[in-house]
This record gives sequence, structure tokens and C-alpha cells, in this order.
Amino acid sequence: MDPFRITMIRRCCLIALLAWACPTTCAAKGENIPGIQRFFKENCNACHGATTQNGKVRLDQLNLAKPTVSDRELLKLIGEQLTFQNMPPEEVQQPPRVVVEGVIAWIENTLGAVGETRSSASEKLKRPGYGNYVDHATLFTAPAVRKAATPARIWRLDVESFIAKA
Repeated sequence: MDPFRITMIRRCCLIALLAWACPTTCAAKGENIPGIQRFFKENCNACHGATTQNGKVRLDQLNLAKPTVSDRELLKLIGEQLTFQNMPPEEVQQPPRVVVEGVIAWIENTLGAVGETRSSASEKLKRPGYGNYVDHATLFTAPAVRKAATPARIWRLDVESFIAKA
């Protein structure tokens, strides 16, 4: 395949991803509740909807505009499950991580706006017992440019070089 086609395919994929992610990313600012509802409908309602309530959790009746006390508790639970990547389950198609992060940010902003304590999931990730929840690539991928921990050194192998240069 020629480089032009590869570049065009990459651009199309990026545009599609941004178009899909934009509504939920905008929702992180407290806007666009339909984008969050669409996220729940596409990724959650199959197992937590009107006909099926796995784990006794039902999300199709969740009031996102004015969450009640029970809705806020459910939002905290949703935020924790999304942060720890427990939901959606591994067997189903996963939404892009940027979209999930937008939903998590929206949940935390919504909880903060009504004076509720935010989800404790981000705080739990800082504890030693939750180290396995950090993404493998984030932990073990080396940065493109790595800074040295110490300044550059001159290695001198013979004693005469120390005496003459020092």
C-alpha cells in the first residue's frame, strides 16, 4: 500500500474517533447529557437495562440532569467500575479509552457540582494495593526521550588521567 493511502486511512480513523468521542469529551465540562446517555445505551444498557439487570443495577432510568441521592451513589459506582476497567466486560467490544475518560470526568464533575464527594477510585489508584490497575503500557513503556538521572560523566581508566586533569 502506498504511503498516501496509509496517511488517508489514518486521518479518516482519527476523524471518526474524534467525532465519536467529542460528545462525551464535551460532557466532561458538564454539558451534553445526550452524549453520556448514548454512552450508557451503547455500552451498558444491554446488561443493565429494562430487560436485564446484572448485579441488580439498572441504568436506563438514571436521571443524569438532576441526579437523586440514589442516582449519585450509582454514579459513584459507575465511575469506580469504569476507572478500574471492570466495565464494560472484556468479552464485549470496548469503547475508546478517551471516551471512557470523558465519561469518568463528567461523573466526577457532576458529583462535585451537587456537593457530593467525588468517586474515590482515582484516590484508590494511588494506593499500593491498587498497582495492578495501572495500564501495563503506561508502567513499562519507555519514553521516547529519556533524561539521565545524573549529569554526564567522564570515565577515566588510569590513575595518571586523574592526577593530570584534576
